Amino acid sequence: MSNLDTNVYICGPTGAKKYHFTNSCRGLSNCKHELKKVSLKQAHDYGLTLCGWED
Repeated sequence: MSNLDTNVYICGPTGAKKYHFTNSCRGLSNCKHELKKVSLKQAHDYGLTLCGWED
């Protein structure tokens, strides 16, 4: 598992299901909300999983 302090990106403050290690991930191309940078720990706490394009 990656370091939980690593920053990841999610689409918007709510509704995200996946997290992304890069803000240029193609999984974020349809994001209609603001990109938000959070820690990997926060993403896991939100119940998010890694984007399939980055798997």
